[in-house]
Amino acid sequence: MDVFNIKIGNDTNVMTVDAHLPSIGTILGFLIVGVIGIRKLYNVTSQKLRMVVGGVGMVALIGYVTGQPSLFYYIPHHSTAIALHTAIGFILLSKALSHGEKH
Repeated sequence: MDVFNIKIGNDTNVMTVDAHLPSIGTILGFLIVGVIGIRKLYNVTSQKLRMVVGGVGMVALIGYVTGQPSLFYYIPHHSTAIALHTAIGFILLSKALSHGEKH
């Protein structure tokens, strides 16, 4: 990819097995975010669940930084890699969900 004449990444290094095969990390993160949302409707705190969502994102981010595909949930023929922006989003979302809750 070429952005402002600066080469960013390598378009051939996409960690997908199948275009229709989702990432296990993405599925887990969004399922837990949904549970947190339902619990918020009933004013139930979800500190441990927020930590899991942030942890999913943080593990994936560490995997991208270190180049370890298994850490960003890439399992050949079973799971595609979680997108980098999704991992960062989970980290930010886990922090944002903590605002407004009683500690």
